[in-house]
Amino acid sequence: MGRRNLLRAQLCSAWSRTIAGPYDSRLVNSERGLQTHFCMALSEEFERGEVSRNLFVEPSAILGSDRRCPDLIVCNTRSVIGVVEFKYLPRAKPSFAKDLNTLKRLRNTAGKITISNERYRGSSKPRSYTMAEDAVFCWAAVYSSLGVLKLPSEVTKAIGPGFLRLDALTRDNGPAVIVDARKRGSARAA
Repeated sequence: MGRRNLLRAQLCSAWSRTIAGPYDSRLVNSERGLQTHFCMALSEEFERGEVSRNLFVEPSAILGSDRRCPDLIVCNTRSVIGVVEFKYLPRAKPSFAKDLNTLKRLRNTAGKITISNERYRGSSKPRSYTMAEDAVFCWAAVYSSLGVLKLPSEVTKAIGPGFLRLDALTRDNGPAVIVDARKRGSARAA
């Protein structure tokens, strides 16, 4: 079974465009700024691919009695097909435990996920989605390092084959280096 290859390619392309464009142009100054530019690039990828997707930025995801607030949820009309957790620490090494635990918890969700926005005051009700069997669970991080940060294999294995990792390594006096998610271990300058 495919692991949402089109969505994976779109996430990778949006990441490369975000880092090579707005980040290297000094337009990203926070994790929210990274989210904004990434979502704009991802929406453009969806338009190019002629696919309709809903992006929920920092929604409340209610999983039975548990509530999580991932940075980004991507849905088609029926299912959650992608979840992205961002980390933006261009001058430091990031912590990752909370983000990976959120991805793992969402991955292991059985049944419906209700996505709500408590601050919305209109008439529509929260929507419920199922978690797609082949959903993509992505950790996208901008950080300072001499090499790719090692994540605990027991957690990434628990997330399963749907795990996607996007890294941008910052450095003094040069553009960020994007680690190609399809060729883990190789890196190229943005």
